[in-house]
Amino acid sequence: MLEFMEPLIKVAVIGSCVTRDIFNRTFNPGYKDLFECVALANQVSIVSLMSPPVPVDPEDLDGLEPRVHGEIVKEFSRHFLTELLETEPDYLLMDFRPDIVFGFVDLDTGGTLTRGFMKTGSH
Repeated sequence: MLEFMEPLIKVAVIGSCVTRDIFNRTFNPGYKDLFECVALANQVSIVSLMSPPVPVDPEDLDGLEPRVHGEIVKEFSRHFLTELLETEPDYLLMDFRPDIVFGFVDLDTGGTLTRGFMKTGSH
């Protein structure tokens, strides 16, 4: 007898560990049997995500841990929004911890960023 598998449920996540870790094999080893995490915005506030992209000189980010570097570049570019359009997730899971804990920073260039290490000028 042939068994047909249901397609994986595509999810996108914006938020903090509380939401992201649902789709982390360390905490939920079998999640990939049901879900595919197609887009992720890590520790980004909604205010930052919805503001215009911010140009950044790559040299300004030299010396950062690769994971942090990637997250910052992704936030500056607002690439998560493009990923949403490209991947067409079935569900978008959001939590607002980054908005509450980190706030956001208005930049002189007119953009907005959310980062826990950017304390000066946060709202």
